[in-house]
Amino acid sequence: MKLLYYLSAIGTPNLDIKIKILKNNLTQIYQNINLHFDIIINCYNEDDTEIEREINKSVFPFLENIYMHKKRGMLVELWYTNPHHNILENYDYILYNMDDVEFSNINIWELIDIKNRYGIEFISPKIVASSHPYMNMHEPNVLAFSKRIEIYTLLFSYKDFLKFLSINSIKNKHTWGVDKVLGFYNIKSAICYKFESIHRLPSSSDPNEAMKEMTEYLKSLGFESDHDFETRCPENIYEIVYI
Repeated sequence: MKLLYYLSAIGTPNLDIKIKILKNNLTQIYQNINLHFDIIINCYNEDDTEIEREINKSVFPFLENIYMHKKRGMLVELWYTNPHHNILENYDYILYNMDDVEFSNINIWELIDIKNRYGIEFISPKIVASSHPYMNMHEPNVLAFSKRIEIYTLLFSYKDFLKFLSINSIKNKHTWGVDKVLGFYNIKSAICYKFESIHRLPSSSDPNEAMKEMTEYLKSLGFESDHDFETRCPENIYEIVYI
């Protein structure tokens, strides 16, 4: 099994905390899978060398390859310009994560098994301190199929990750609203409450700008407004399986 850890974006503020989270996550992955793996790091501070100093093979010998992409920008702007995406097809699974989200309890082998057993495209653990309560509302024995999943920690196959990239837009660089449209795109998604990530830091994005981008993004999909989308696509969790 070839695994890629995909760090969506990292940089100031609170870089010291984010690096600590990253180190914890890398260690947890290795302790869990007991295999070497690769990492792609999207860094939005072009002149920052601290991350490279802190994350290297001498510190983490289980990292086979470290791919850095530095560019000023926000999330989608980094992904769509990342020169390392030509290697993505080499991986069986891609574990996507935000820089301020820390793994608390995660079993990647079991997540892979659940993902494959139920034919899930996008699967997330429970998220503590999420924006929406549905990410953290059920007991650990619940697998909930949902038309919406907040984009914090997601396990993909290569094909799934390409789909994730395709439903984003450079004009909606903060990705607001993308979590809502998984059902619209008929993407089979689920939240596995047995495993847990913790959202550690508040967003530093401009909410007004992000909201404006989201409104335009939803309009591009045929919805007049966020209210129009919520009226026409209200369903969220639609099936629960006990595991």
